[in-house]
Amino acid sequence: MNIMTFTYNKDGELSDRVFIPLVNPTNKYFGIDISELEVVDQVAFDEEVFRIQDEQKAKMDALMEKYDCKYKYRAFFPEKMTNVVFEKD
Repeated sequence: MNIMTFTYNKDGELSDRVFIPLVNPTNKYFGIDISELEVVDQVAFDEEVFRIQDEQKAKMDALMEKYDCKYKYRAFFPEKMTNVVFEKD
């Protein structure tokens, strides 16, 4: 379980949120450095990563459809969040 709760201030309007973070705020690129692979392996690796991401997206879409959350992707500015609580296993 990786759930967070917080109060969000959007233009002075406060709302309590329950949220599953998929990406945490950062000022960096995060990824896999494949510099040491041969060019042909870089291409093969990239293609496999794309296939896996595509499969994961399809599974997430199905899950979100099942729970009627298909249009619930949100982004929140950390500086507008208060009372933040992380619940982790």
